[in-house]
Amino acid sequence: MRDAAAVAASLPPSFLRRDRIPTCCWTPHPGIPSHHHHENNSLVLVDGRHQARGLPCPTGGKLPTRGCSRPLRFLDEQKGSDHLCSRESSIVVRLLPEETGSTGDACQMFDVLASRELSQVTGADHSRIIRLLCEEGSVEEANRVLREMAELGLRPSLSVYDSVVHALAREGDFRGAWDAMGRMTETGLAAVPETYHGLIRAYGKARMYDEVSKCVKAMASTGCSPNEVTYNILIVEYARGGLLERMEGAHRTLLSKRMRLLPSTLVVMLETYADLGVVAKMEKAYRNCLRSKAHLKESLVRKLALVYIKHLRFARLEELGNEVATRTGRVLLVWCLLLLCSALLSSQKGMESIAREMRIAQVSPRITFTNIMASAHAKMKNYRDLNLLLSQIGASGIRPDLVTVGILFDACANGFDGTRVLDVWRKHRFLERRAEMDTDPLVVAAFGKGPFLLRCEEQFSAVGPEVRGKRAAWTYVDLIRLVFTL
Repeated sequence: MRDAAAVAASLPPSFLRRDRIPTCCWTPHPGIPSHHHHENNSLVLVDGRHQARGLPCPTGGKLPTRGCSRPLRFLDEQKGSDHLCSRESSIVVRLLPEETGSTGDACQMFDVLASRELSQVTGADHSRIIRLLCEEGSVEEANRVLREMAELGLRPSLSVYDSVVHALAREGDFRGAWDAMGRMTETGLAAVPETYHGLIRAYGKARMYDEVSKCVKAMASTGCSPNEVTYNILIVEYARGGLLERMEGAHRTLLSKRMRLLPSTLVVMLETYADLGVVAKMEKAYRNCLRSKAHLKESLVRKLALVYIKHLRFARLEELGNEVATRTGRVLLVWCLLLLCSALLSSQKGMESIAREMRIAQVSPRITFTNIMASAHAKMKNYRDLNLLLSQIGASGIRPDLVTVGILFDACANGFDGTRVLDVWRKHRFLERRAEMDTDPLVVAAFGKGPFLLRCEEQFSAVGPEVRGKRAAWTYVDLIRLVFTL
């Protein structure tokens, strides 16, 4: 069999336009005869692919390190051959998608190969190009190649039809997707559940949930029974749409058929219950997640915590934190949950116990932890500990943020003497710094925004964008003046 240079040389010279070939320097490999090196330094595609993988190059060529990524460079100077064997065509087609990086270039190369009378481009080659086009979203081109296969008497496989159906559905062309399924049926191929899965997902993404149900009925009518994956997809799509009844209906059907609920599906159900604030069902789904060892993202743990806070189930924060800790260790979020639990329950001993554990574990100080305890002290009017805590901020290596400033001024409005705290903060010039909100949002959600923060937001919005834009940065002093002078 001829080498890759001979394969490339059989393509028409008109395809190798100078304006499409980037120039670069190429040092020929010393082991290759000189007649293999074209004066234009065109490269061999197969060589490039193998060298990129660290494999021996079939032609022994040496690729430059940069500037030669287009597949057109694999054309060599030999033009004596006018025939591509099946294997050679398949090699070229298989390498096109990764070497070109462009659907247009790959298809143009494929068209040239397919147009040569003596080339033997196989059905597998057409299938590769169709899949490439579907992945790139070039559905019209994929349909064109699919029709060419029929004209050549090549029968597309079920997986090829699935690729086209799914691509059309992703583009929102549902009529085209059903038409493609009809053509598939006419060829004698029967749809399988995977064929419908792409349609169901696309309908769900488009929030066309009635069509999702019709799609499932269409499956049953054609003798294609929904499988385990089908019901998991249905649960996920209904859950993302907030359709609890349909989600739970699909879940019941899955269980009645003794099919497996995937851990990822269970997590989606849990998140849906959390988003809608359905505590009892959220708890049950959460327990199932723990048993299944499903991965819970931090964002989902936060959603669960917010639900407990909203429904005043503060004790569950400690349980949630300890359960998360068994998987992740005592990360910052866990310490936040544990401390919040004691603070919201107004447990002085509980906060002291958690603070002691944090010192033993050498947890770095965070303004979030300080603000949790400060909020609790202010709520209990424990001004002695509040004064001590806020005065030690500078010594602990942290700085107050906008929430801390709000806690201080709200406490002063309720009888707290903040003179010592302000003196310490002035000494460290904290209030002259740019105003920031570094406290964990869970803390703000748990204790709410006090009068100072609410007034600050109100006045800041009232000054208008032209006034706000005059300052490069707003300091705490600026905001304090804004709140108390307007």
